Amino acid sequence: MTLVLLAVDETPASAHAARIARDLFGDDARYLAVSVTEQAVPWFPMPMSWGGVYPYWPPNTAIGVDTGEGAEEVEQRARAVAGEVAADAGVSATTVGAFGDPVDAIARTAEEHAVDVIVVGSNDKGWWRRLLEGSVSTDLVRHAGRPVLVVHADEADEDADGGATRD
Repeated sequence: MTLVLLAVDETPASAHAARIARDLFGDDARYLAVSVTEQAVPWFPMPMSWGGVYPYWPPNTAIGVDTGEGAEEVEQRARAVAGEVAADAGVSATTVGAFGDPVDAIARTAEEHAVDVIVVGSNDKGWWRRLLEGSVSTDLVRHAGRPVLVVHADEADEDADGGATRD
């Protein structure tokens, strides 16, 4: 029996990818849906003065800041998102919630559960956003160590428009 990992978030491309996975792998496959919430970077207000010397704090460190949400709550929220997306796509899936870097968390989940394939949606961000933000689907293809099926958002747009093509 094929074990399919659906890497989902709250985008239409993600829901479309889950539907395509269901259509391709059918009801005989087992599905695992994972949603990843990026770890909140705490904001620490700095005093502003010209010519002042400021201490160096490495990125992603919490110094005296309470983000108000523990790892358990973040994972539960991510698991709820995974369940909603899978249910909306008509997929009966076991849900997993994670937080941190999306590529690392998805690859780690795939490894822990020994999945056969990872299915992820992809939306066309444009070259500038891709340069600044990177691409989860591209990084998964490079680093996951498992087959990755990337479903492009253009197909989701066509389905949402009733099959119409964009100009």
